[in-house]
Amino acid sequence: MIKTFKHKGLAELFETGSSRHIGSRYQAKALRCLDLMENADTLSELHVPGFGFHRLQGEPVRYAMTVSANYRITFGWQKGTIDVDLEDYH
Repeated sequence: MIKTFKHKGLAELFETGSSRHIGSRYQAKALRCLDLMENADTLSELHVPGFGFHRLQGEPVRYAMTVSANYRITFGWQKGTIDVDLEDYH
């Protein structure tokens, strides 16, 4: 379950199905990632081929899923997904 968002555009996309703050070519993949996060009871459920799920280095512990070559949805995990953000890796 998604508990909190850092990125307002992702929150809008999750709630309404579209957002003017996220490019239209990224919205479908971002929605699929958000749907996986919303329905996951454990982190292992996010290991889906094609989504590039991985743990990030550093503290606090965060994870990422691939939206495109440059963009990742990053998040923490505390009995659900927290602080969901959209980041440009380059």
